[in-house]
Amino acid sequence: MKKKFTIITVVKNNIDHIEETIKSVLNQSIFEKKHEELEYFIHDGASTDGTKELIKKYADLYPQIIFSSYKDNGMYEALSSNIKNSKGQYIAYINSGDFYYKKSFEIVKNIFDSNSEIKWLTGAKFFYNENSEIIDFTTPFKYRRNLIRKGAYGKYLPFIQQESTFWRNDISNLIDNKYLSKLKFSGDMFIWNSLAKENEIYIVDTYLSGFKYHKNQLTFSMSGSTKEYLEETNNFSNKLNILDFFQIILDSIPWFLLRSLKYKVSKLNKNYVAFDKYNLEWESFKKRDLKYYCWYSELNDNQGEGILGKDYIKSLVKYLPDVNMVSYKTKFSTKSDFFKSKFIDKNLNKSFFLKYLVPIIGIFYGWIYYIQNKKFIYLNYLPLWNFLLFVLMPPKTLFGPITGGIYKGSANNIENFLRKFAVPICYKISLFFQQKI
Repeated sequence: MKKKFTIITVVKNNIDHIEETIKSVLNQSIFEKKHEELEYFIHDGASTDGTKELIKKYADLYPQIIFSSYKDNGMYEALSSNIKNSKGQYIAYINSGDFYYKKSFEIVKNIFDSNSEIKWLTGAKFFYNENSEIIDFTTPFKYRRNLIRKGAYGKYLPFIQQESTFWRNDISNLIDNKYLSKLKFSGDMFIWNSLAKENEIYIVDTYLSGFKYHKNQLTFSMSGSTKEYLEETNNFSNKLNILDFFQIILDSIPWFLLRSLKYKVSKLNKNYVAFDKYNLEWESFKKRDLKYYCWYSELNDNQGEGILGKDYIKSLVKYLPDVNMVSYKTKFSTKSDFFKSKFIDKNLNKSFFLKYLVPIIGIFYGWIYYIQNKKFIYLNYLPLWNFLLFVLMPPKTLFGPITGGIYKGSANNIENFLRKFAVPICYKISLFFQQKI
């Protein structure tokens, strides 16, 4: 009895990566043996860069490809439609740029055929660079049904890797395709939420597929789109309770060990070579240790502190080959498109956390890099108590510009009172420490 796979790809304006994805589906070893049938839905969202024409070329050659192209209301509109119309016994969807290992479908079929209790599964987490080279991998620890239903993976624990996930089509009826079609960002998490209503997900300790890093993905994470993704999940996720948070804390330990232990242990060998996702190159740890690591609290192009900080980094890289930029939520390298990127934060009224606690977090990072014998730069800002930097920072820290201003308005709240009366005193203390340094 033939078992047909249904694979879905939704794409728009991605001519540089779509062909590799298509080939990885068509060239599966299981189809070479003619044991299986394939239906491959490819939807193009009215591309204008040649993507549509390239897909049509393949669709004309391979009857397995069911091709559509029209202006849609988002990728999940097309995805939901294709899930609804799918006839395969095993189903998955893969984004343009990602691609399958040659024997993935054969592995999936063998697992499903010999384990009737398994309704959906995911593989180990693999990552590629833009040259399609595997640059990192790890095995997931555990995905709990209750935490999937409550949106914990991606918010508190690692994401379920979408491109390595397959499910039996007979549980697709758990997915509300009408609701899925209206989502803009988090359709994958909604699918997992739906499948987890009745079924545990199984983890296969092997390579099925991987996620490809692109140069613009670091700026994507800075743009706020990830925030919109997670906010949308709140609309269909159940609320977390105290027990859930306890499970998250417990699970975070093995997750951290699986993700970090390999890297931490390998750090003991200076001749170890790994791919640097921020510099986008293969390099030895010996070479990497020569680089500077810069903590930044503010780089916005629409604020004085951010403009001054960015100008400082521009002047710094004239004398240093590369600087790895680090903040409490993201990392990137000045070798990337850092200077071409615009960092705009429309919310100029920073929270207490962003104003006063994030800069203090940078002090801890300074000591972490100091213990690792790395060169550390601290970049803006602690406008109220800059002198703490000079007292608490590790030796040999290179300081960027210290920013802030004198407040001359009315002291109508605690913050304005501190800015008006405490800041001038703190500046004098800072000057005293600077003179001692």
